[in-house]
Amino acid sequence: MLVALSISYTIANYWQKKVEKVTLDDLASIVEYQQDAIQQFLYHYADHLLFFSKMPDVKQAISSLKTNESQLSKPEPFKEVEEEFLLYLSVENKVMQLRLIDAASGMELMRVERNENITSAIPESALQDKSHRDYFKHLIELKTNDIYISDISLNQENGKISTPVTPTIRLGRPVETNTQTIAAFVFMNIDIHKLFEEVSYKRFFGNDTYSVFLNNNNGDFLIHPNSEKTFGFEYGNQYLWEHSFKDLQRDNRFEYIGNGLTNPSSEYYILSRKIWLDNNRFVTLSVATSTQSVIWAKWTAFAYCMLSFFVFSLFVAFLLYRIRVKTDELNQQDLLKAKERFHLIVEAAPHGKIVVNDKGIIEMVNAEIEEIFGYERQELIGQPILTLIPDSVKSRHGHYHKTFMQTPSKRAMGKGQELFGRRKDGSEVPLEIGLSPIKFGQEQKVLCGVIDISERKKYESLFKTAIDSAPNAILMINDEGLIELTNRELENLFGYMQGDMIGKPVEMLLPERFRSAHVGHRQNYFKGPKKRAMGAGQDLFGLTSSGNEIPIEIALQPVQTNAGLKIFSSIFDLTDVLRRERKLRHLTDILNRTNKIAKIGGWELDLETLEVIWSEQTFALYDMPFSDKPISFDESIRCYDEQSKELLAEHIQKATEEKQGWNLELLMHTSKGNTRWVNTIGTVELKDEKPIKLIGTIQDITERKQVMEELERSNKDLDSFAYIASHDLKSPLRGVQQLTNWIEEDLIAVQDSEINQHLSLLRSRVNRMERLLDDLLTYSRVGREDAKIETVDVTELITYIFDFCNVSGNFNLVIEGYSGHVKVLRVPLEKVLRNLINNAIKHHDKPTGTITVNVELQTKQCIFEIKDDGPGIDAEFNEVIFEIFKTLRPRDEVEGSGMGLAIVKKSIESQGGKIKVFDNVPRGACFRFSWQFYID
Repeated sequence: MLVALSISYTIANYWQKKVEKVTLDDLASIVEYQQDAIQQFLYHYADHLLFFSKMPDVKQAISSLKTNESQLSKPEPFKEVEEEFLLYLSVENKVMQLRLIDAASGMELMRVERNENITSAIPESALQDKSHRDYFKHLIELKTNDIYISDISLNQENGKISTPVTPTIRLGRPVETNTQTIAAFVFMNIDIHKLFEEVSYKRFFGNDTYSVFLNNNNGDFLIHPNSEKTFGFEYGNQYLWEHSFKDLQRDNRFEYIGNGLTNPSSEYYILSRKIWLDNNRFVTLSVATSTQSVIWAKWTAFAYCMLSFFVFSLFVAFLLYRIRVKTDELNQQDLLKAKERFHLIVEAAPHGKIVVNDKGIIEMVNAEIEEIFGYERQELIGQPILTLIPDSVKSRHGHYHKTFMQTPSKRAMGKGQELFGRRKDGSEVPLEIGLSPIKFGQEQKVLCGVIDISERKKYESLFKTAIDSAPNAILMINDEGLIELTNRELENLFGYMQGDMIGKPVEMLLPERFRSAHVGHRQNYFKGPKKRAMGAGQDLFGLTSSGNEIPIEIALQPVQTNAGLKIFSSIFDLTDVLRRERKLRHLTDILNRTNKIAKIGGWELDLETLEVIWSEQTFALYDMPFSDKPISFDESIRCYDEQSKELLAEHIQKATEEKQGWNLELLMHTSKGNTRWVNTIGTVELKDEKPIKLIGTIQDITERKQVMEELERSNKDLDSFAYIASHDLKSPLRGVQQLTNWIEEDLIAVQDSEINQHLSLLRSRVNRMERLLDDLLTYSRVGREDAKIETVDVTELITYIFDFCNVSGNFNLVIEGYSGHVKVLRVPLEKVLRNLINNAIKHHDKPTGTITVNVELQTKQCIFEIKDDGPGIDAEFNEVIFEIFKTLRPRDEVEGSGMGLAIVKKSIESQGGKIKVFDNVPRGACFRFSWQFYID
């Protein structure tokens, strides 16, 4: 009997330990999942708050509001942030309020809130002063990268608990301006009512065996099976942990064993975990279950054992069989219960959960999976996991699944890779997936945690787009000096493909001679990071992928992230800047030397102060020592004579009133007594259509003036000489002509042909001499005639000249090209055309022929071509024919002075044109010349 009792008691204790182990496993699973749910909830919104605190739009809005405090309406950047906050509330339905609070005054700068699922922005008149609230006192103690998480309390409006009653937690984070000072706090109120429902025992387990509690660090209940005992401190009825549990004792298998709840005489197993909100405050999550089920199991086992020993002699074989059957049944029940509890836990998880067996078949999914993939639950249960995998990776997944099942371990799936799932509609969704091996009895399964990261990807894409759109090269490194982020400008600058630099040391972008020293500089910078230029006052160089060095400038900006301290670097290519600087210095040096050689100076007159600034060369023109200080306007014109002063004053007044410049030649007497002629050119600089400055140049033209005066005297002398020479030489010729006429009259009775021939030859020589004198006079005056600009019809002018020259009427005229009107100096052009057309007819070797005139209109020039079908001109005479007194045939054969083409060439060149002669095809000559025309 004693043996039976001993054996029975031993079996009962064994069974108690087994049930206790199951209970402990259940409690651990429940606490782990509930703790994970709360922490993931806080991490989720803490990340969002970090994003808002670092948003450039938020910083710009706060800066614009500070800068424009006197404005009646909100600045535009402020309105954009308000719209982004409203959009955020429409997506995150657990956030009740999102606001910006001024760090100095505690006044709300902006508040958007949700009221009955309607989001709205609070008008400025309704914004509140929060400086008296406890959370504001905590906020102002925060440092740049700290986060404030409040105690969990009931939401209040205007000092009263709002209805319906809403458990609320508040998160706040500082917002730095560009000056690295905390200007405001971004602050959000989050409704955690649904989170409490998710971690409450009914939602998780479906029975009253397990109870869930949540206490703040004062011991007040935030979650209690009896809702009347939660948040009692908010109503003045404090209900603490020790009010529900007493005589708590630690056990090496459980957190606590003690009495409490509704039955003080009952003992409970309690497993607790602290969830820290900050360094001083926490909440305690506890799960309790009664020890009665364990005790009942123990004594039931003991009773079974005793009963078995009583009938041992008769039914030993049957009893052993029944014990084994009962044990299997209990194990099966435990397994079913465990599966049921696990199913409830999976269903209540805030993220997607999938259970897959060792063959890759889906056995369980929760509501989050339905929402992520668009399937109904019954459509996925029993289907292969490949249903949710994109076609591009299906072929490889079978191998990965088999490998994982052989050596299962808790880890992230596809670490370092982008993962995608396939939705029911065929679209792909970006995911994060965690793998956890679990066992039900002897069955090995995999619990997959699935998170839809579409929103994160969208923000990452926006961030990447903003970085890639930056006009300068940008890279980010971590504290190990490894490159984590680049943009297109950086890749283009250093000649690398996208992604080639990621994960590599930043020293790869430096020349070899700088790398070893840079490692030490980088490590020192991480010890005391601050916004500054890199290597101030030094020449910095980068190394491209092709091995070329480029001059660069680098700005450093430290950024604190959840992954640690990062350094943003903005890199500017100075190659073009240095090239332009060198070119500018070179051009400036050339300009200074040129101005000095050309004796050109510069000046600037401020019309408000009437102060004048001179260049160095201007001081030299005035024979004054150089000074970089402005001088008065009166002093600047002191050297001019009275007439020049009056002329200059007149044009300055016209410039300021009519906004017109000037170009004047003035006489001045320098401080050293030198007399100079200067050419001053001035122009007006306007601002808002109002003259503010006069800017111009001044040039010493004394030598040019003297040359021009000498030239003018020479021209007058030449004109006088040409006229006198023509007149004085013609007088004897006219006498010779008269004597020839008298001789002819005296010999009229003598019929001697030889005498008549000699007299005729004498008259022709006299006529030739007169024409030569006329042509010489004409040649001397070419370019100095007072010709008028007239509008002429090209076709009409050419036809008129041809008809005048074609006395015999045996030649034909062809006009090609432009046939409209042009404004030209008509008289000299007519003289040139008449000479060339007359030559083409006069020197033709046949009695008939064709003269072709082609006209081409170019920019500010007409191109004329006079072509004939005569004997042509040998190439060796193409230049000779334009010299004075040059003819290709004896004058006795063709009467002429040899001045015609010389006059033509000088007339054309005096108008800025050129003339050349070419062979015409198939025969003849072509004279091509350009002639300036004028535009209205």
